Amino acid sequence: MCSLLQPSSVDHLTLHTMVRNLDADDKAELRKLQLLKVSAVSLTSCFTSIIFLFQDEIGDLTASDARRFRILRSQAEREVLQAVCS
Repeated sequence: MCSLLQPSSVDHLTLHTMVRNLDADDKAELRKLQLLKVSAVSLTSCFTSIIFLFQDEIGDLTASDARRFRILRSQAEREVLQAVCS
């Protein structure tokens, strides 16, 4: 396994990790779309794993699903940032 893939003590503080770990009922559609994206990614090689960690734009979603995912992800990111910054 690549050394870049080892979790650090601050991984839980990154915005993409906070959004990925949201567990509110109103985030069910976002979680479903995240799972669809992740299921299309093979994490068998170090290279694809690194891309997965740094880029949430991997996966096979329809154009409308991808658009909806970006909207929902942006909304969730704004909610997290508002909570952190207030």
